[in-house]
Order: sequence, then C-alpha cells, then structure tokens
Amino acid sequence: MLILCYGITKSGSTLTFELVKGMLESAGHAQERLPDGVVNPGHRVNYVQPLDRKRLKELLSAVGDRWIAVKTHAGFQDKLFPYLEKLRQKRRIQIIASYRDPRDICLSLIDAGAVSRAKGVKEFSEVTDIATAVPRVLEQIVKFRKCASPQLRRRSVRDGQGHRSHRAAAGNQMRSRAGKAARLRARIHAKKQSDTESCAVGAFRAAECGAQGILFGISLECRRRKR
Repeated sequence: MLILCYGITKSGSTLTFELVKGMLESAGHAQERLPDGVVNPGHRVNYVQPLDRKRLKELLSAVGDRWIAVKTHAGFQDKLFPYLEKLRQKRRIQIIASYRDPRDICLSLIDAGAVSRAKGVKEFSEVTDIATAVPRVLEQIVKFRKCASPQLRRRSVRDGQGHRSHRAAAGNQMRSRAGKAARLRARIHAKKQSDTESCAVGAFRAAECGAQGILFGISLECRRRKR
C-alpha cells in the first residue's frame, strides 16, 4: 500500500510522516527509499512533487506489495480523485492530511524565512512578516480541504462519473471559494488579520477529526498485522 502523507508547508507534515513511518516499521514494514525518478532526487526520504496519474502509477509500481510512506506537499487535480478513490477501495493507497493551526504555520514560515536569508538560501526567503506568510497559507487551504475532506472527495468522484448537476454544484462552490479567498486577501491588505485567521482556522479544523481518524486506523491495522 502507498501511504501519502500530505500537509501544507510548515504544518508538521514531516513529523506526521515520521510517525507513520515509525508505526509501519514497528509492524514489520521496512521503509526503504524508492529509486530517484520515482521519488524526487536530492531528498534523504521518500518525497514526491508534483503528483499526477503517471507519477502515481510509477509510485504504485515501485511500492508493489509493500507498505511504504511517501511525503508530499502536492495537491490533486479534481479529475484525479475518481482514480484515487478506486485505488483506495482496492486498498492500494491511503492519504493522510496533517493538521496545524494556520497561525502557527504563518509564524513557522516567518522563522524559516529568517533562517533562509541568514544562510543565503532561496527557499522561504521571501517570507518576511505576517503579510507575506498569510497569502501562502491561504493558497494551500483549498488543496488541503480537498485532500482531507471526504465530502469534497466524493463530490469530485461523482463529477468524474459524469453527473452534470454535481459538476455544476462543484463549480459554483469553487467560484464561491475563490470569492471568499479574494475577500480574505482584501482584509489582509486592510490589516483585519483577526478575521483572516478565524476563517483559516475554521477551514483546517473542518478536517482535523478526519485526519486523526486515518492515523488511528493505520495504527490499528499495523497492530492487527503485527499479531
């Protein structure tokens, strides 16, 4: 089984990934590094980005019958969700979305930016304050909600099966979400950051229980197999 550990940058996704690896290893599933090309080169762990259907097939082929955890920050296009749902039903893939309060993510991004500038590293160096951190988090919230919310995943699956009414509803929701994001950015520029934070926290907490449930389910599965 391929276990994709997804999270917004600086959301604790590495910690979640290591916890999942530890649970799998304790159940007897060795976490070997997959070949370069299947996963991104230059990383000591299994990390992949971007993700599309071709890349997923390569990952599944490389994993085979093993249980391997792979870390990613990449979201999925709507057209990919029906394929992911089929893989999940066949128990070939499991997606874990890590959760962290977005206000903490913003502070972590600011710290990472300061460290990067001190070291002369490009990554995160453009994040200098809350005004530059919040938009980065907001842009990733839509991806996070899709990966972590069963309701949104099911809607995407139905769209892929050709149900026009659901497709129209999803389109309306996306336009509504885009409008909300635009209004949030306007609030940021108007320095009404408390409103922005409240909305972002709500978006994350909507999926928190689901993410915790998945982690607990994998833990139970590992225990059963270890016995």
